[in-house]
Amino acid sequence: MNYLHKQVSKDLQLNDVMKYLISYFEHNSNNKVQIAEICNQDYNFEDIDRELTKLVSRGLINEFYVTDNHYFEYTTSNEIDNTVIGENIIDELKAKGYRITDSRKKLIKIFTSSPNSHFTFDELVKLSGKKVNLATMYNNLSTLLDEGVINEFHLNDSKIFELNNKSHAHFICEKCNSVFNVDTKGSSNLENEVEKKYSFKVNTKRIEFTGLCNDCNQVSMPENITVINDNEYPNIDEQEIIEYFGYLQSRTNNNQKGITLVFLDTDSVHNLNNEFRGIDRPTDVLTFVEDGEDYLGDVLICYDYIQKQADEYGHSFKRELFFLITHGYLHLIGYDHIEPEEEKEMFAIQTELLNKYGVSRDE
Repeated sequence: MNYLHKQVSKDLQLNDVMKYLISYFEHNSNNKVQIAEICNQDYNFEDIDRELTKLVSRGLINEFYVTDNHYFEYTTSNEIDNTVIGENIIDELKAKGYRITDSRKKLIKIFTSSPNSHFTFDELVKLSGKKVNLATMYNNLSTLLDEGVINEFHLNDSKIFELNNKSHAHFICEKCNSVFNVDTKGSSNLENEVEKKYSFKVNTKRIEFTGLCNDCNQVSMPENITVINDNEYPNIDEQEIIEYFGYLQSRTNNNQKGITLVFLDTDSVHNLNNEFRGIDRPTDVLTFVEDGEDYLGDVLICYDYIQKQADEYGHSFKRELFFLITHGYLHLIGYDHIEPEEEKEMFAIQTELLNKYGVSRDE
């Protein structure tokens, strides 16, 4: 029996959802994941969210944010007393004459509680509380960097911070931007070789690998997705869209049923919206659910609305296109936004799916 299973067995009910979560995290330890990735055809967002809350409240699963993305992580380091690590860091800082303020303690606790995690500045601010002083955060990070308590590296245009707890390299997924620690025991003498060959003095060693993580690498091209663009609208990449549907399927309920995506003009969408929904105006996306044995349904997108809404929201054509595809797909698999709670859940999943795929509002 693994550590997480042992801890849950002490005071939590081992229902089917909880057993699934334990298995999932123990097989994906040290990976940052979002709820949409954990859901499958048996357990939906609500089931997973309910049981995850129990694990987080007991400190068995780490919960954190990267910009607006909501992540969860189980690290095998939960098996050691991270409090001792934090106390040792504080003792060393005290010995060097540093004041141990509440904000500094909080920051050290964030890093030691998730020793294999990677944090942006904004994420650290959120985790530190709403009243955190930004200047204080900068100063504290600078101190921890100077003393070698934490490391920093760059991902795209952002600085990423992590606990300096062992020698490792980073693997950065080119598609979802996830960062993974990679054991580098085999390269422990690399800095010595560099110093000997080039007569340099190496102070720090940073190694990065890029490529596709396991999840992104396993996304297959579905064979049952049809894209209809009879008007030959520009900027519609059929292969890219089909690949994205494969991503959506793999990250939600893995439903492999057929889907047809159709791009239409404003008048056609207006007429369909009036005929089938009784709403006498055009709209951006319509869905028609069939949910048969092999066929799920149709997603109809008004092409004129893509660029119009992209301009209104200040993001790219691609981001708006993929947003509408995601919105339509979630309707097909049962999500809706009639009630406030439904809307909150559906739009949270949309944001997670889009950002994880790398099509954020900055795209």
